Amino acid sequence: MIGRCGEVGTSTRQGFTIITNASVMLVTQLNPHTKAASITHTISLITRLIPYAQSITAQHAGNLITSASHPKNRRGNNTLSSIGSKSISITSDMDIKRITQIHGSYQRLGVFERVAIEQWRVLNPDIEYHFIVDKDIDDFIAEQWPQHMITYNQMMPICRAGVQRLSSVLRWGGLYTDCGSYPLRPIKDFKPEGIWDGDLAMFKLRDREGQPPLVTDCIFAAEKGHPHLRGLIEEIFRRAEDIARKAACVEGNYFNYKKYVFDTASVHVFSDYANANNIKGLDGLADADMHDLLHHTDKVNFLRYSTESWVHKNRWTENDRDRVEEEFNTLNIIKSITGV
Repeated sequence: MIGRCGEVGTSTRQGFTIITNASVMLVTQLNPHTKAASITHTISLITRLIPYAQSITAQHAGNLITSASHPKNRRGNNTLSSIGSKSISITSDMDIKRITQIHGSYQRLGVFERVAIEQWRVLNPDIEYHFIVDKDIDDFIAEQWPQHMITYNQMMPICRAGVQRLSSVLRWGGLYTDCGSYPLRPIKDFKPEGIWDGDLAMFKLRDREGQPPLVTDCIFAAEKGHPHLRGLIEEIFRRAEDIARKAACVEGNYFNYKKYVFDTASVHVFSDYANANNIKGLDGLADADMHDLLHHTDKVNFLRYSTESWVHKNRWTENDRDRVEEEFNTLNIIKSITGV
């Protein structure tokens, strides 16, 4: 999810000055009823359009996640000693020849997602691009893990997605990225330099106070057949089949749906596995927000906009907001800042 707009001010990039009025102009172009609104009112509108993702106080100085061991049960019922540590040597620089994106269907994509996936194609014309749906990878999963197919078919769709995205890169190699990730530069120009120097690239998230290092599951890359991808898939199946883990997410009469998803098949399992296996997360600003876009434009590779399609009560349904208008406005704000 894209975070806050950040401070209002000026930022200079590629010989032109971007001011808050540029965003004001684009918002009012979309909604003529706001043309007479004051700048203060429009800034308030922009802030409402782009909810907070997290605090921006964390620093971006470190290039790599430090390999610190997790305390046992730091996030409830996580015991990392059960994750097999594999020593994998880096054999060569990565040559990304394929981009894969996955969704239940193209028809279900929102406005932002449809524009974003085209941007990956436009900015990377020399890289093979594939948009696939669930069934396009299911046969491969069944072939590789027949012993887990009952579990797989019973998993929540959002948890199956964790297996699907890893399996797609295991099978074909290259880069996986969520459909809601909007690229701002070609893959070959991703920052920092040397980001593709290994045969596996996982990206760190901002440090959270009192939390172990985190890596994202929304974008990663690897050579075809990389053993860590297989190891991570097997860890997801292990957690999905752990009845005690699911029971630990029951809090009174409430099932903590988000916690279960994160711990079983999303950010937490990716992060636990990475740290247990000394996989260094790259500082590619994977959770960049609008503040980063305004003030660190030259370092931002992409912006991720969460459509929250897997959340039962998302930010649109809970607050009776116009999803389509917000997605259009967000796209235009990005363009006003970056020109992309």
